Amino acid sequence: MQELQEAGASLFSFHLEALWGGRGCAAGGWPREQRVVELAARVRRAGMAAGLALVPGTPAEAAAPYVAAGDVDVARPRARAV
Repeated sequence: MQELQEAGASLFSFHLEALWGGRGCAAGGWPREQRVVELAARVRRAGMAAGLALVPGTPAEAAAPYVAAGDVDVARPRARAV
């Protein structure tokens, strides 16, 4: 994240699903919701907007609580390959 900030990035997006405890996710003691909130806070402390990316199949409603609470600045589903 620091390298992106130093390069002048203004937005850091991360996949919501990566924080849900799926394969490859770092094990942590936080519930998945807290992981999203904490990562978004770290992004903002670094001076960037926090964005959520969703993989195809994840309903947009999954991001709604974070957007409504102001935890993230933008949520965007990934387009399906055609």
